Amino acid sequence: MRYLLFFTALFIMGCSTLQNTSINQKPYNPQAKFFPVEVQKIEFYMGMSKDSIPLKYLNRLQDNEGDYRERYIIPNFSQRIDTLVYYLDIDDDKPLYEILLKINKN
Repeated sequence: MRYLLFFTALFIMGCSTLQNTSINQKPYNPQAKFFPVEVQKIEFYMGMSKDSIPLKYLNRLQDNEGDYRERYIIPNFSQRIDTLVYYLDIDDDKPLYEILLKINKN
């Protein structure tokens, strides 16, 4: 009887922790707190692969700089950020490794 109560308690605790998780829950991104709110909305983070970047941001390829990176430019990004430039490495899964922001003076 003790074992039945013990396993029942474990089962109930296990089921309650499953309710708190979601399949569609986004992973915690500790870098987000360092980005402006506008950049947080598009959910960029250092090291993300090219496959993770939404297609509407990938059609902004400006040029390949040498044999080691691709540069993407998004002009008129927001009212506060005039231009967003980001770089992807050419190797492996093409990780995002640099983001440059040109802030409006106003």
